[in-house]
Amino acid sequence: MAQFCRLFLVGDDVKKRKALTATFATAAAVVASVTVAPTAAQAVYRCAEKYVEVCFYENFGWTGSTMAFRTVDAGASFADFRWYQYTNGKNLNDSASSVWNGSNHTIGVFEHGFAAGSGGGRITFVPAHSGVDFRGGGDEIPNDSASAFVVFYD
Repeated sequence: MAQFCRLFLVGDDVKKRKALTATFATAAAVVASVTVAPTAAQAVYRCAEKYVEVCFYENFGWTGSTMAFRTVDAGASFADFRWYQYTNGKNLNDSASSVWNGSNHTIGVFEHGFAAGSGGGRITFVPAHSGVDFRGGGDEIPNDSASAFVVFYD
């Protein structure tokens, strides 16, 4: 940077050189802080049990963008995830990697939605106040395949 400053300064004007160097250093610091600072979309949302939420996450381990269903109670049914989006705007259907059940009841997460009379396919049961990663295996749903959920009466 000092060589760059010397090319454009005529003579040995130390004040101009220091001012120009400080300006470049400030600009570089601003650019560095903008590229390193996390955005709100990257912040991890923690599913709030006080609101009786069920939260679906785009990534494993309850990280990434979130879709929070609030005030979930027994008998509630969310039959088609095509109508819901994460906080980053991405559609929820067939894209969730984990879920946290902050409700007081067991939920069942289904591989297929119930729209137009379709069945639910495989199901993953998630007990109250716990979470799972969708990794598949047996009758459980695999990653990126959740399409609906229901809240059971326990």
